[in-house]
Amino acid sequence: MTSRYLQAAGIGIDKFKEYLNLTGWRLQVANERWLVFFLGTSEVHTEGLEVVLVADPTKSDYWNYLQQAVELLSALNGEDSAQTLRRIQFVDTDVLSIRNVETGGYDSVSLELANRQVTQLKQLIKFAASSEKEPRPFFNQSLRVGEAMAKQYRFGQTFRGSFGYTIQSPLRHQSQHLTSQQPPNQLSLFDEDTESFEEIILPPFERRVMERVVRGLENTRLASSLRSPEILITEYGSGLNGNMCLTLIKAAHTPDRVMEYSVLWSPRVKPTEGLDEHKSTILNEVSYEILAAAAEELRRIQPEVHRIRGRVTNLGAESDPLSEHTSGREVAIKWTNRPEHGRPVKVIVGLSREDYVLAHKAHLSWSTVEVTGAVEKAGQNWRLVDPRDFTIENPPRSLPLDIPDL
Repeated sequence: MTSRYLQAAGIGIDKFKEYLNLTGWRLQVANERWLVFFLGTSEVHTEGLEVVLVADPTKSDYWNYLQQAVELLSALNGEDSAQTLRRIQFVDTDVLSIRNVETGGYDSVSLELANRQVTQLKQLIKFAASSEKEPRPFFNQSLRVGEAMAKQYRFGQTFRGSFGYTIQSPLRHQSQHLTSQQPPNQLSLFDEDTESFEEIILPPFERRVMERVVRGLENTRLASSLRSPEILITEYGSGLNGNMCLTLIKAAHTPDRVMEYSVLWSPRVKPTEGLDEHKSTILNEVSYEILAAAAEELRRIQPEVHRIRGRVTNLGAESDPLSEHTSGREVAIKWTNRPEHGRPVKVIVGLSREDYVLAHKAHLSWSTVEVTGAVEKAGQNWRLVDPRDFTIENPPRSLPLDIPDL
């Protein structure tokens, strides 16, 4: 790698500094001339390992020092410099790479196929976002959130190696925290398991959408090796819905086309356990047969509706929860009346402004609530699809705080 290559990649000092901070390096020296990073905390660092950058990008040796830094980081990561450079370049972005493995001796594909693949990948993202909002087995059409998510994605640079390209998902939001607090004067920690009061952290929505795609691809790899669509069918709540299965088939266009999918995660948010080591997934003729069988079965599934009952343990909103324009008002309800005396689990429920206020009041008074919907496992969390008829059992006459009525 040359310093000229670095300049062409457009890697600025700010991205470099953010990448170092996110991967364990700490700034120890900062002046008009130098920025020096050590690996470790401010008190302890690994002797001999330092990254030295030129603070002023107009200096003649600025790019040479960046080049040396990339070479050191790539050696530590055990990868080539180009891959380390991608990690720095996309420090704030998740990147899905798609490769046509066989192109008949060309490093290109027809315009018709390229157009088809980009169109289907757009549909893949739309339906992934729809399922992340409401984890259904099949959609007649994508939800509005899917349309909005697809507009945020970027079409990335093509790369050699048969023919490949990327779609990029900038992480524009922070992780959402559903906070919990033991209601005052209600019970002690000896009366209720402490798990009820643990904070729930939801990764940014755009990260959850990409994780759903990657998890679905990983499930497809496993299903193909077993020659059975069962895992795709049973895990649609956290992986591929039927629409996503069909988009992957249509992207290949012909059953003999081999395609490879891989992901580069932004270090801003740690991937969910099990996905952080994902390398790549290759789809072939067997994969497309399995995906088709799964899509057919998922189209038939009717989610089972439950009237869940329990107490509100966590609340959170992306912005002002009382604003009419706020989305993402969510609460967690400890579902205690599970069928067949199942162990209580927390179910995340998206609520309207009015119902969110009721849920807050129920939490403060530790009252039992009920709500109807289809319960699905979405990643590591349970979610209620299409929640309706939210009610409080024996609503309290007075509350420790004055919560407005809407």
